[in-house]
Amino acid sequence: MSQIVVHDSKNAAKAEACWSWQWPDAQRCTAAVLIEERVRGECDRIRLGHPASSFHSELRGDEEATTDTLVTRALSAFDKGKLVLIVNDRQIVGRDAVIHIDDRLDVTFVQLMPLKGG
Repeated sequence: MSQIVVHDSKNAAKAEACWSWQWPDAQRCTAAVLIEERVRGECDRIRLGHPASSFHSELRGDEEATTDTLVTRALSAFDKGKLVLIVNDRQIVGRDAVIHIDDRLDVTFVQLMPLKGG
C-alpha cells in the first residue's frame, strides 16, 4: 500500500501539505488518473465534513458543480498549463505520463493564476 501526500501551491508559492490517502496495490498510473483520484478523494472528504482546499474552491468557483464536472475542469486546467503536477520533485507533463508509485508519493498541485493588474 502506498501513501499519496497532496500538497497545494499557487503561482509557485511554498507548497503546503493538505491531506493524504492510501493507494492499495498500484505500481503505476497516469497523470490523468492521479488528478482524477485527487479531485474525487477531496469531494468525498468534503461530503464527510472536511473543509474544501483552495484548489477545490478554485475549480468549483461560485457555483455548485458535480464531481465529474470538477474532474473535467482539473484535467482541462492541466492540459492548458494552468495546473502543474509535480511528483517527488519531478514535473509531470501530459495526461498520459506514467507515474511509478512507490511507498510514498509527494504530489504537488501548482495552480498558475494570472497576475492582477496586467
